[in-house]
Amino acid sequence: MEVLRRRVAVALTRPDTGSGALLRGITILAVLVSAGMAQAMSLEDIRDHLVNDEHWVVLICSCLFGLEFGLRLWAAPEIDENGQVDHEPGQRSTYLLSFIGVVDLLCWTPVILLPAIGTGDWLAVLQMIPLFKLGRYIPGLELVGTVLRNESRLLLATLSSLTVLVPVMSTLVYVCEHDAQPEVFRSIPHALWWGIVTMTTSGYGDMVPVTLPGRALAGLAMLVGIAMLAMPVGIIANGFANEVRRRELLANYRLVSSLPLFRDLDAHCIADIASLLRPQVMPARSAVLTRGEIASSMYFIIEGEVEVQVAAEPVLLGPGEFFGEGALIENRPRKATIRTRKTCRFLVLELTDFHALTERQPEILKRIRTVSDTRN
Repeated sequence: MEVLRRRVAVALTRPDTGSGALLRGITILAVLVSAGMAQAMSLEDIRDHLVNDEHWVVLICSCLFGLEFGLRLWAAPEIDENGQVDHEPGQRSTYLLSFIGVVDLLCWTPVILLPAIGTGDWLAVLQMIPLFKLGRYIPGLELVGTVLRNESRLLLATLSSLTVLVPVMSTLVYVCEHDAQPEVFRSIPHALWWGIVTMTTSGYGDMVPVTLPGRALAGLAMLVGIAMLAMPVGIIANGFANEVRRRELLANYRLVSSLPLFRDLDAHCIADIASLLRPQVMPARSAVLTRGEIASSMYFIIEGEVEVQVAAEPVLLGPGEFFGEGALIENRPRKATIRTRKTCRFLVLELTDFHALTERQPEILKRIRTVSDTRN
């Protein structure tokens, strides 16, 4: 039973496997069909033709979502969302209480609620909820959620400022405009709508101050609103940059730790190296290095294959190997031309970073020299 549960968990969390890709495709198709049907049923021209088929579509999609939810709940103790084995207790409750767990739970409720609510607006709302499931399969959506979660304290601070300023501005404009427009600014709660619309710079125009003090307050509210809305934009942009940088560093760390040259180094050394490397992708049959050029970097091969043109028969280098180190160590021009045989992905170490790294980590320089000497 545990073997079967592990296989199910791998299929649920590893879309690179055959079963995982199939399950992912079925789930995404069901999500799109569910959302598409909800939108189509809101069009009068289409509703009459689909009214008899909606029940079947809702039932089939809900049953698929219910099956997925049951499998995820059953497999939760076996493996986590990153595809790693995890036998920690409480994984089922952790999954159920998570945002995506609640979404998975709500996605199959139409099959239970359909007899009670029938086809209508509330069913359309339930059919749109599965769109949140796409966050599990689209990295960009997951990244947005991570950034918002990381920056939640700063975003909450700016939102709190707006919740204070909107009532204050609304009260002031009510005092200024109530006598001039008693039907428009009837009360402070009515003026709150004006405050929200003005300070978010939406400007519907349904409530417009006509007195001089009211217009002055409106202008001030607009300027303050623009400033307050600019703050979350900057916070989120900075959060995106930090999160992307963190993920790149983590990806570099994993790649560096898998390279034979650095495999047995401690975590501090690997992190130091990973922070200096930058990824680069080159198409097939491209010249990476040219004989006689000034050395400025060395390359670690992550994917692909290159040929070193130093003799009648070129030397082939594949994943895990590196090149370009000799010219950096000896401070001389390149002795060979190196071309990609297929599309290659590299990690590149620039000249200045190379010298800074080898000064801090002389063991790395020793290892690189050893490999370089065997090639010469």
